Amino acid sequence: MSSVSVKQIKVEGLGGLSSRALIVSASVVLVLLVAAAFTLGRASAPAVAHTGLSLDHIEDLRPALAEQRARLEESRRQMAANQVAVARRLGRMQAEITRLNAAGRKLTEIAQLSSDEFNFDAEPALGGPADPGDEVIAPEHVALDDLDMQLELKERQLDILEHLLLVSQLHSQQYPSGWPVKRGFISSLFGTRTDPFTGRRTRHTGMDFAALSGTDILAVAGGVVSFSGQRSGYGRIVEINHGNGYVTRYAHNSRNLVRIGDRVVKGQAIALVGKSGRATGSHVHFEVLVDGRRIDPYQYISQK
Repeated sequence: MSSVSVKQIKVEGLGGLSSRALIVSASVVLVLLVAAAFTLGRASAPAVAHTGLSLDHIEDLRPALAEQRARLEESRRQMAANQVAVARRLGRMQAEITRLNAAGRKLTEIAQLSSDEFNFDAEPALGGPADPGDEVIAPEHVALDDLDMQLELKERQLDILEHLLLVSQLHSQQYPSGWPVKRGFISSLFGTRTDPFTGRRTRHTGMDFAALSGTDILAVAGGVVSFSGQRSGYGRIVEINHGNGYVTRYAHNSRNLVRIGDRVVKGQAIALVGKSGRATGSHVHFEVLVDGRRIDPYQYISQK
């Protein structure tokens, strides 16, 4: 601490006190005042005394604080914009899920599948242990994740449904059903009958459909032509292999319209009605074979 010089003070009218005593008394008072002021200064600002901070330092920090405040405001604006974008995305995804649900319900009805097995309105079953260490996620992101998961589940359901529909359609195309002619009538059933040429009881291995000569003969299912030509007793005949052990035959044709190896679809014209071979009039002799055994076609034509 710098030394304090005390000037001598001359006081008049104080009898009995010497000038030296007055000087000493004044010096003591001055020392006490300086000590008190120093003590108060230390008590009021200890941090500044020890760290060396000054008003200049504080003023230097103010621009940085202003910059941080500006960044905070920009972050708030971006957050508000992001919330609007998230809300729009949520709306679009929810609309897409609604559309997928409607399409799924319609396809399920068309395919005649069980609604219990393909219920597009039911909430997906979820579960699993909670991890206490999981990070806390904002609600809007949780909603987006939930919708993403729902969309993925709907897409999987539609994939499975599409596969089942394709299998069902393929089965429908390959499974014999319906009549081999659009217009006509059944003139002879499968089983034992009186032979029209000999008059004796014989086994009839198919069904006869009487129709006008030249009428289209239609494939009752899709498949591959395994034979097209002449056979004894059948006359002109077309044979189609439908897979899964199913084969159909169309005989007594006036003309065959397909060749061996041709692929045909259900309802396609494969021949014209005639009376070739062993026949008394214009008709188509129709046979159904399962694993090489001729069976009664009635159960198939009844699904017309």
